[in-house]
Amino acid sequence: MKRKSILIAISIITLIIKGPASAKEKEILFGYQNTANSPYEIGYGEKIPRDNPGIAIDMVKKASEKTGITPSFIRLPWKRAIMMVSSGEIDALVSASYNKERGKAAVYPMQHDEEDSNKKIYTGRYVFFQNKKAPLGWNGEKFHAGIHEIHIPLGYSVANDLKDKNAEIVEKPDIKHSFYLLQKRRIDGIAELETAGQYILRKMASDLTDIEQVAPIIKEKHYYVIFSKTFYANNQKIAEDFWQNISTIRESPEMESILIKYSNPD
Repeated sequence: MKRKSILIAISIITLIIKGPASAKEKEILFGYQNTANSPYEIGYGEKIPRDNPGIAIDMVKKASEKTGITPSFIRLPWKRAIMMVSSGEIDALVSASYNKERGKAAVYPMQHDEEDSNKKIYTGRYVFFQNKKAPLGWNGEKFHAGIHEIHIPLGYSVANDLKDKNAEIVEKPDIKHSFYLLQKRRIDGIAELETAGQYILRKMASDLTDIEQVAPIIKEKHYYVIFSKTFYANNQKIAEDFWQNISTIRESPEMESILIKYSNPD
């Protein structure tokens, strides 16, 4: 019933914005995170920007058009979004990196039992942010002594990569607040996607004067649209065609027109 109510509400909004979809087109419900990862997903909260939602969302729209499907979107806290694609409450999830646990719960584009990076939306980098007055001493493998608490966004896969770094890794639903805590030196650092962290620094520059990005990076990961197992089982060709269209768009002149829209930081 929950999924039916979501689809009805989104369908009404879609009809108001776009008009009725072709009877031949299948409507697919895509979820994505409700926090900003500029320029790939723009804005915070449930609202979906109409004109400039982000590079990843524009790519999904174009790939949907080429695949002959009608996309609807819902923004969710990331951990809930992972749970909903795993349960089939949403058909697909935008911008999910691969790990074995997620690979068992949802369907990624695969080749020879490994993620097929040719069908990614983009590649992102996880990095640390620190207070200039209390540097982490990160060398790519470990911190210097005395590092205790590192915050990361709730549900992000990088948590698994940091478990053995001799610091307490705390997952937070509101990572913006963690930047304020870091400014006040109440935590030691933040692990976040580079694009998302830099977006926060630009937006709150006057309040975060002591915060800086750390080199080297933590890890580089590819990001995909993934489908629920239920959807994929019933619509395998649609999913495979969609992933191929994502790949085609990413390497085509169409991608340039998307990137131009987001060429200015904000």
